[in-house]
Amino acid sequence: MPRPALTTILIVDDDTLVRNAAAAVLKKLGYRTIAAKDGEEALGIFAEQAAQIDLVMLDLRMPGMQGAEVFHRLLGIDPNARIVIATGTPEAIDASPELRDYAAGFAYKPYGLSDLASVVKKALESKSP
Repeated sequence: MPRPALTTILIVDDDTLVRNAAAAVLKKLGYRTIAAKDGEEALGIFAEQAAQIDLVMLDLRMPGMQGAEVFHRLLGIDPNARIVIATGTPEAIDASPELRDYAAGFAYKPYGLSDLASVVKKALESKSP
């Protein structure tokens, strides 16, 4: 498993409070974080820095480009990308077999420190899709 100090996580969430809280928790755990407020920004960052990004935490429901579309585009850039889906509506995951089959993990909002730490650790330890 990558060491936290050498691990970069891209956090994609349109909710500023959620995005900042997740970044603060992950930084406290020793990870480097990059934040994106929407799918378009995330895709731009990932296209430029995919080799340095070890994990993407992706909100499923965002205005504009939805998380499922961002998910597919991220995999188009890097088919081995590790992506954790963050959502407050678990039934959205059930409706999409591709998300269930290819996501590295799921973080159900509202998530706490231990939940987030566990999901991230498991996703980083998992084999690439």
